[in-house]
Amino acid sequence: MKNLKLASRDQKTRTIVNVGHVEIGRGLVVIAGPCSVESEKQTLETAHAVKAAGADMMRGGAFKPRTSPYAFQGLGLEGLKILEKAREETGLPIVTEVIDPTHSTGRLSLIAPMSGAAVAAGADGLIIEVHNNPEEALCDADQALTPEMFSNVMSQVRPLKAFLEGRGSVVS
Repeated sequence: MKNLKLASRDQKTRTIVNVGHVEIGRGLVVIAGPCSVESEKQTLETAHAVKAAGADMMRGGAFKPRTSPYAFQGLGLEGLKILEKAREETGLPIVTEVIDPTHSTGRLSLIAPMSGAAVAAGADGLIIEVHNNPEEALCDADQALTPEMFSNVMSQVRPLKAFLEGRGSVVS
């Protein structure tokens, strides 16, 4: 990695990106929320749940381009207004994507282990898909964590990060 100066951990100064009150690049930042903003109720319930579990930021897609024009396309501007309300109610900065990103695992059973592996490998942040009711999700239902499952992941990754940084111990 020495030839990748901007990405190398050998740099004396780290790049810090400020998003609202959150500093990405200093400690572990967790961004959580649904793949898609489907309704105000779904988004606000999820926002409050991920905040209570320890997320630093909220994610949710307002525009969902699909290969089929008949598939759910997202709520667009209405979705952005719902995300704004979630930010106002919870204080969580919001992250949304214009194009649906590729998910690294695609399998619910791999999300917690992959999150731990990413933190152990030195990741500064995680983006985790959380839905208040995955069975009713309009997209990516098979890989969305419930708020309770997300809380369990958070109870594992925060202590792991603290341990790796020499600030605590991992409790099993």
